[in-house]
Amino acid sequence: MTFRKKLSKYCSAYTFLSQALDFGDPDLEVFYSFAKLLGHRIAGTSLDDVDVRGLVLRDFRISAQKVPEGVEGGELMPMGAGGSGTAPKRDTMARIVERLNRTWGDEGDPLVKARAVNAVSDAVAADPVTNTQITNTSNTKEAVLADGRLRNIVIRALMSMMSNELGDLAEQALDDPQAIEPLADQVYDLISQGKRYDIAELASYLSRGK
Repeated sequence: MTFRKKLSKYCSAYTFLSQALDFGDPDLEVFYSFAKLLGHRIAGTSLDDVDVRGLVLRDFRISAQKVPEGVEGGELMPMGAGGSGTAPKRDTMARIVERLNRTWGDEGDPLVKARAVNAVSDAVAADPVTNTQITNTSNTKEAVLADGRLRNIVIRALMSMMSNELGDLAEQALDDPQAIEPLADQVYDLISQGKRYDIAELASYLSRGK
């Protein structure tokens, strides 16, 4: 009962604060979603009936954040009056589009780019060695990316995509060596978080004109 109360207080506090502050960290939004789901899962049930085997939180860590330019003392910038709780999600979508554009440029459909990243992520995750390297919390992101194995599988995945509907994006990335690094970076983050880009959510964001 104490845990449930604390979980509920955390979710309520996050909902309230996110209306006034941009935390600048999509992982906090992920953790809030997990906490909210867990709260619903165990609400109104007896201790014997609590079953959290279907809920998995992997590799969550708190990392030092760079202070945004123009912000003194590391304080977060307020959203201002009238902010809504949807702002962090909009910011997350904007960052996703920005990361996609680092690989393929500003031209083209972000939804197709996101599908391409998801396809490459699936290919990398299917390699047991690389998947273990990424999900092993004792390995740093920098070490895994520097190893080169992930990069090689990303390149092979792009080559295998040449003959399907994502072939144009695959060819573009293969022709630009500087595109592989930001692509591998995205793939690492998605696999380490056990996620893929949510195409429907991204489409909704884009339909609202960002």
